[in-house]
Amino acid sequence: MTIPADLFDGASDAQRHGTVRREQALLRRRLLGGRSAAPCALCGTTYPAPYLRAAHIKRRADASEDERRTAAVGMLACTFGCDQMFELGDIYVDADGVVRARAGLVPNATAVLSAARRLDGRRCEAAGPGQEAFFRYHRESHGHGMPLELPEPGPTHTLGGGRCVTDAGC
Repeated sequence: MTIPADLFDGASDAQRHGTVRREQALLRRRLLGGRSAAPCALCGTTYPAPYLRAAHIKRRADASEDERRTAAVGMLACTFGCDQMFELGDIYVDADGVVRARAGLVPNATAVLSAARRLDGRRCEAAGPGQEAFFRYHRESHGHGMPLELPEPGPTHTLGGGRCVTDAGC
């Protein structure tokens, strides 16, 4: 499939000028602490550095200049789902430092439910007194209340686009 020629005029590349997040690379280096691999703060799996993001606990856009300058605003989150689920609020860290699943996860998002189930109840490795205010902000900004009662996997599975999307196996 090719992109229709009338989608845009001119070359496919364009010049762009914008704001640079000056602290982002410094935060990542600080969180990695010189390691070439480190654990994801949410799932605990150790990954090589290229598979870890400096994830903001409190959205960077909502953080003050002072908050952006502290390493406590960030944590390492893997690119295998933890960073995205945290960013979207599908998972959060409760006041006790435990990863929880969002109440009301989309029922047909079986793969997300499965991933949330695996993380639910796990201690977040980034949770500490210096991060609690940031985790509280994250919880409140995503409207978290009580954790979701996750359904147990059943003997049946659903198909999506011709592929299995549950833990049942196909």
